[in-house]
Amino acid sequence: MKRLFLIIAIITLALSSCGEKVQPPSSVPVVVTEKLIDGKTKAEHIIREDERITITSLELFDEFNYDGNFSDNCLLFLRGFIEGYSEFEEFGTLKIADWEIIRDVKAYGYKMAFNFTVTESGIDTLPVGEYETIITDSTDCYMEFVKAPRDNVTVAVSQSLAQQVVFDWLTYAQYYDYEDFGKWSQPKFAHYIRCRYGDNGVIKFSDFAAIAKEKFGMEVTKEMFSSNLYVEDMTLYINTTASDENQSFDFIDEAFEDGIYTVTVQHYADCNKLIKSYKIEYLVDENDRLISAEIADGTSYEPYGLRSVR
Repeated sequence: MKRLFLIIAIITLALSSCGEKVQPPSSVPVVVTEKLIDGKTKAEHIIREDERITITSLELFDEFNYDGNFSDNCLLFLRGFIEGYSEFEEFGTLKIADWEIIRDVKAYGYKMAFNFTVTESGIDTLPVGEYETIITDSTDCYMEFVKAPRDNVTVAVSQSLAQQVVFDWLTYAQYYDYEDFGKWSQPKFAHYIRCRYGDNGVIKFSDFAAIAKEKFGMEVTKEMFSSNLYVEDMTLYINTTASDENQSFDFIDEAFEDGIYTVTVQHYADCNKLIKSYKIEYLVDENDRLISAEIADGTSYEPYGLRSVR
């Protein structure tokens, strides 16, 4: 008889296991105990408050970025900034403490807040102090400094005619240098001429050729631009294209001597003007001609968003 009761008990237990599993009460907290590299648990590095998520470890970036709103490029930027893993060696001189990144659609939209304290720095554009920033993750990560012992990045604004010539060159041609006047071997100034001297970007080829001769000392032919020419109302026009890049630079000095303006520009290697690139002296004459461009102070980093004609 005892054997029969034992068999019945075993069968009953087996049948009950085929039913729906019992779920733990929602009021019972789930404790995260997985340890991270620093020996702390996940729970010590992540805070969730409704739709607001705050993390203090990049090991939890995947959970922070659960919907893929932020790019891999954004993670690389943060890793370089916080941990020094960057093409910019200067980031290795930074010591960052008490940092946090926050996502909260109500507060920041689809951007993130990045707050941190710099305790040591070998970068003069990032002095020691407390920072509160907002990061826009687009082609690159742009930082708006809400609270910081430094100013926000500003777009360079030309203050003189000579600076305007240089500004237009960097913006339209998107080269950080140019050939000496009269020594051009290739007409890499086409987009600059069309945008600077055209009527809302429209310019006749005859006018374009005249300006190329006057401003650059170069003879251009139709054959050089055969794929860029078009005819409208019996008139030949030239069209040009350029990539949509951003530049990062400041005008820092201007001098005038013997009919030549020397415009000194500090270029930066990144979009946030944190890492300095070349300091270049651009020479422009009184007829808005680009005479020469010389690197006055070089680094290992080329200017952000620009390329060389040489």
